[in-house]
Amino acid sequence: VGVLAGLALGLRAIALAVFDDSLLRSPEGDPDAYRRIARSVAARGEYALAPGRLTALRPPGYVLAVLGSSSRSDPDYGLIGLHMAASLAAVGATYALARRFAGPPAAYAAAALVAVDPTLIRQSAVAMSETTFTALFAAALGAFLWGDGKPVGRSVAAGVFLGLGALTRPIAVACWLAVGVAGAAARRTGPWLVATLVAALVYLPWPIRNYLALDEAVATTTHGGYTLWLG
Repeated sequence: VGVLAGLALGLRAIALAVFDDSLLRSPEGDPDAYRRIARSVAARGEYALAPGRLTALRPPGYVLAVLGSSSRSDPDYGLIGLHMAASLAAVGATYALARRFAGPPAAYAAAALVAVDPTLIRQSAVAMSETTFTALFAAALGAFLWGDGKPVGRSVAAGVFLGLGALTRPIAVACWLAVGVAGAAARRTGPWLVATLVAALVYLPWPIRNYLALDEAVATTTHGGYTLWLG
């Protein structure tokens, strides 16, 4: 596992050094406006792209991560550190889950896929949410599936991680529905429902905020249509 962790960190360090728009080489790089929104929240308490221009273009999970981790420096070593830590968490959680259910060979293979995934490597070098989301969803799966004792406590923990994941990337909802189908086959519907309820409670403030601030119902973001057309 140590080798895979080192590989993951090494490849992400190379990405930081190689790509012109990386957090290391282009400190002001902000392709998806997460840092701009975070600065607005910090400076004016507005979830906005510009003063008075409130938005739901991006979900708040990664924005809050930027606020909590940013070193307010150029380069932003705090945010770089967050991405490195999230990468390690994703590799470690994948290895642990695969080892428990499929054995060591499958665990090494699964963790290696996460460590060398080109998209995760590329996005870890810039202010984008994929790395953080992957770690959160892996944590949700780990809490939901790991161990046999205290199922309610594990389901609550899974729901918290899932809710944070959905606030980071709404695709978590579709992923969790797939987990629910598998859970039903394994007779784990009860714990899945508990986790889903907790996740909904964690997520609920976001659509409420959108309705109050934007005067319209936005359950996830206003970016979905744009992404659909790109697809």
